[in-house]
Amino acid sequence: MLANLNDVLLPAKQGKYAVGLFNVISPEMMHGVLDAAEELEAPVIIGAAERMLRFLSLEELASLLLPEAERLRVPVVVHLDHGAHEETLRRALELGFSSVMLDCSACAYEENVARVAEMADYAHARGASIEAELGAVLGEAGEIEGGLEADPNDPTRYYTDPSQALDYVTRTGADALAVSVG
Repeated sequence: MLANLNDVLLPAKQGKYAVGLFNVISPEMMHGVLDAAEELEAPVIIGAAERMLRFLSLEELASLLLPEAERLRVPVVVHLDHGAHEETLRRALELGFSSVMLDCSACAYEENVARVAEMADYAHARGASIEAELGAVLGEAGEIEGGLEADPNDPTRYYTDPSQALDYVTRTGADALAVSVG
C-alpha cells in the first residue's frame, strides 16, 4: 500500500524500530527490496536519487514503482531522494510519488529554509511528505554532496548544528531531517 514518510516513521518512532530506505534503478533491485519487505511484513521506503535519473527517467521510475507499492500489503513510501531541482520534485509528486527530498544542504541556512518551506507546502497539499537536509556529507576527494569543494581538514564545519535543527524543522515543515554527524 502506498504510504508517505509520516505513515511509516511515526509508528517506527513509537515502536522503536527503523525503516530502511533503498534506492533502486532496476526491476530486479525493486523486486528484491519489495519481496523482502513483504516477507518480513515491514514497511519500506523505496525510490531513487535525482542523480540516478540519467539511467531511468522519472516517468519510467514512477511506472515501475507505484503499481508495485500499491499492490503490496505493507506500507511502501515511493521517494525521490536527494532532489536538487524543485521542478523535478514537483514532477515526481504529479506522477504520484508519496515523498520527496529537497537537498539544499549546500545553500546558506536562510535560503535552505525558504526553499524547503515552499516545497513542503507543495508536497503537503498533495498528501505527500518531504525530507530535507541540514549539514552536509563530505565525500571522496574533499567534495560535499552536490560536488561542491570542501575542506577535508575540518569536517566538523559540515556537521549539522543541533541547536539549528528544531528551528529548521519548525520553519520548513519538513517531515524528516537528514543530518550530518560525522
